[in-house]
Amino acid sequence: MNTLPVLIRREIWEHRVLWMAPLAVSVLYVLLCFLPNTGVNMGGIDIAEAARAGSPERPVIIFTAVQMVLMGVFYVLMSIVAFFYLSDCLYAERKDRSILFWKSLPVSDTETVLSKLLVALIVLPLGVYVLALITNLAAFGILFTRFGRNPALDSFMRWDTVAWVRLNALLLADVFVFALWFAPVAACQMLISAWAKSSVFLWTVLPPIVLILAERLVFGTTHTGQVLAYRLGSFVWDLAGHRGFGLSAGAHASGLEDVLAGANALPMLTWPSTWIGVAVAAALIFATIRIRRYRDES
Repeated sequence: MNTLPVLIRREIWEHRVLWMAPLAVSVLYVLLCFLPNTGVNMGGIDIAEAARAGSPERPVIIFTAVQMVLMGVFYVLMSIVAFFYLSDCLYAERKDRSILFWKSLPVSDTETVLSKLLVALIVLPLGVYVLALITNLAAFGILFTRFGRNPALDSFMRWDTVAWVRLNALLLADVFVFALWFAPVAACQMLISAWAKSSVFLWTVLPPIVLILAERLVFGTTHTGQVLAYRLGSFVWDLAGHRGFGLSAGAHASGLEDVLAGANALPMLTWPSTWIGVAVAAALIFATIRIRRYRDES
């Protein structure tokens, strides 16, 4: 397994969009913090008016929720990048015949497939987490430097070190919990990428759509669509107790603890569906390794 770090670096080098796209969003967000504002206004929000309407704990809640919103933006972008990466990672090497070169090296198919899976489920989310954390710090530093002398700002949004540490500890744990949850989705994409001779995107998207429509037409039910939607994102409502995430959580929360609960994915470790998904992912990855071992035609 000493070759695994090298294989991971290879993936990052060959698929530069994995880090270039999040970095571009980070730079754009920081630049937006320099936009000119007139009066007591920040990003279109009237700070003085919001401060008068808030509760004593409201500034810390908004401070925490804004960080969650930015993290959510990064994760949405990361999901799009990961989708195309997983769809292409095993197909492209067959298409350009580079698989023949990589198979000539003392690297097993298992190591190759696992390295790509780790990049999508662990390395990319961790990198996005660190980038979002740094971006948050930079953005808040700029905004508080520009508006920190205004007493209304402290009543609208206030830095709280304890809340910051707690939130980012939860978000870091979420990276690994979500890796388990989305493992079957990533494994399925890799299986299609290793198997399909062409049109990987269509083979990824069309079968679920056909299944959903067929079930609806034949049985009049939508169980397939509900299962897919739950795995891909609607589970968030169960996780957050219908409070949502980010500013949505802040709007419905009665206190900081409710907002932090909206960022806590650790309860998912007790869900049977999480571990069923892990078992399915293991089977799909095993099949992917077998397919890559014997399929190297374009």
